[in-house]
Amino acid sequence: MKTVKYKIKLSNLNTPKGTISVLALRELVERLIDTSEKALKLAIDGTSSKKGQPPAWLKASVDFLVTGLKEGSTVIEIDCPTLKETAKEKIAQRDLWSIVPDENDTALSIVSRSLIETAKKNYNSNYFDAGLLKSFSSFDLFLKKYSSSIDITTTKSRKEDFSFDVKKIEKINLIEQSIPEPRKIVISGLFDLIEHSEGKFRLKVKTGETITGEIDRELIDKEKMRLLWGKEATIKGWAEFTPKNKIRYIKADLIKEFENGDEFLNYSTHIQENLFVAEKVSKGLAKDSPLKEIWGKWPGDES
Repeated sequence: MKTVKYKIKLSNLNTPKGTISVLALRELVERLIDTSEKALKLAIDGTSSKKGQPPAWLKASVDFLVTGLKEGSTVIEIDCPTLKETAKEKIAQRDLWSIVPDENDTALSIVSRSLIETAKKNYNSNYFDAGLLKSFSSFDLFLKKYSSSIDITTTKSRKEDFSFDVKKIEKINLIEQSIPEPRKIVISGLFDLIEHSEGKFRLKVKTGETITGEIDRELIDKEKMRLLWGKEATIKGWAEFTPKNKIRYIKADLIKEFENGDEFLNYSTHIQENLFVAEKVSKGLAKDSPLKEIWGKWPGDES
């Protein structure tokens, strides 16, 4: 199996040089695996927060092999498999998402890229979302309890070195806090591109910008996507956002062909207050309100 060698340097551990306590090692490994999984899910699935059991390709991608433990503060040597070995079929769909993992990438190279984009404050980057930033922030407890910094390095030719310290985590926290919570939205656009087997799609809105997403396969038949491909469609679902209030991803629970009357939904990828009007009204309904008869129905379906 083709792998890439990495070194994890932990500074100022409260154990002798070249050693690490089992509890510290367990917490480090848990944090590293969680972050790597989220970075890979974001790169390949479009969101780091996808629910369910981790698929086999994801487990294999973060199954790092520990090959050594050395002095120099404490240095842990690991081998990380390339995506060519663990997720070749998944990265073959190169045209759907803005992130294009390479077969020579590893889980840690994707993490590195995400941290670089975060440090640049590139708020429209597809390399991080709220879920991944939260995972980065989770290193805070490890740093305060065990080590002053974590430095991960590899061969100079790959240029994937990255590090965590308390100050960097504080900056990440500020970005994470600026991202709006996921909300239910309704929006229209061109059903531009689909990946039928996975239920993924891309919606192009009036401004020319695109939003990626996937259907909730428990609520929507995948065959409906085929019928809507290349047509104007209206979508209802949960949206995730960037720090600049831009819609970056939708988990759709309802899709229909665009109809007259849906024009007011054909907006840009940025938050529009009227996208949430229905949600706000529904929260204020009295138990026996007559509006409950039309809430959740598409225009033309209500009595």
